[in-house]
Amino acid sequence: MSSNAPDEQVVAALIDLLADMSGVSERKMFGCPCFFVEGNMFAGVHRDMLFLKLPNDQREELLAMFGARVWDTGKGIMRQYACPPPAMLDDPATLREWVVRACEFAKTLPKKSQKKPAKSPEHASHMKSAGTGRVKLPAKKTASDSAARRAHR
Repeated sequence: MSSNAPDEQVVAALIDLLADMSGVSERKMFGCPCFFVEGNMFAGVHRDMLFLKLPNDQREELLAMFGARVWDTGKGIMRQYACPPPAMLDDPATLREWVVRACEFAKTLPKKSQKKPAKSPEHASHMKSAGTGRVKLPAKKTASDSAARRAHR
């Protein structure tokens, strides 16, 4: 397992807790499994850390626990998220309480619509970027592309 791969035991524990919660979906973001309700991410597993999105007061309450910390992706700190103490993984009732809090908080946020799949590159070159008025440019041609065109002349 690479150092960035999610810990499968933590993922399994989270999936077990979410099994009976309606409206929860899973998809990968940041290379890790993340969980959503109404389009809003509320939990995920990054390396060996579970992270939860919580309102400020609850996040501060969680962070006050020994071993809890903010979620640091390695590229930056995700300030709205907190990682419960590792010992909480051994206490399913307490862990479930915090996961439910995160899910309920996500339900209070504005619903996010599902993103449409990206258009194929051959169709995207003539489309305008949303709100910018700029035309999307096709991918840059490589030297081998130019050589192939000259050979066919």
